[in-house]
Amino acid sequence: MRKIVYVVLAAGGARRMGFAKVTTPLAGSSPIARLGAILEGRAVAVVTAASQQEACAQALPGVPILVNPAPERGMTSSLLVAHDAVDPGATLGVLLADKPFVTKATLDRCEATLARCEYAVGAAPACDVLFATFEGEPGHPVYFTPAARTTLHKTPEGDTLRAVRDNPALRRVAVACDDDSGVVIDLDTPDAWNEAERRLIGSHAAARESHTHA
Repeated sequence: MRKIVYVVLAAGGARRMGFAKVTTPLAGSSPIARLGAILEGRAVAVVTAASQQEACAQALPGVPILVNPAPERGMTSSLLVAHDAVDPGATLGVLLADKPFVTKATLDRCEATLARCEYAVGAAPACDVLFATFEGEPGHPVYFTPAARTTLHKTPEGDTLRAVRDNPALRRVAVACDDDSGVVIDLDTPDAWNEAERRLIGSHAAARESHTHA
């Protein structure tokens, strides 16, 4: 199977939150650290702003931290930083730092589907872009094969990767992950952050109680 390098995009300004959400503890572990645990054993790089470079490096020791010199240009600019730094023969698996609840099982499922696509029609891959969905809603990770990566520099600037994901010139495959709402859960508002924290604290308490009665 072609090499996959997971790219965590973490250069957003978090203006609606008022704090650096990707490196701030959330029920004990920051979003970037949660993704690091999920991605353990896989090839990973993080793209962040210069102001968050040190904090990301502390959260993910040994992981390459790439700096987006102009994060105000949006998510596409961060993806291009990763694209330019990673071997052009690799597939990029893109995750967002403010969507830290994707599971390892989802990564496994997406990778297995991608492998089947690569060998479905001999030497030619059967898809260029593969992405996870939850109850029909597109989410992350999104995988861009080398063929899809050749289109990245033509993508308009902005805060969304939809233009690349939905490019009609590319062959797309959606992977249903209806058992993993983390595919779409986004920590983009204070209410979403507080709800995630309540849910995590509740699950931790339930786990402790279950262990006590075991």
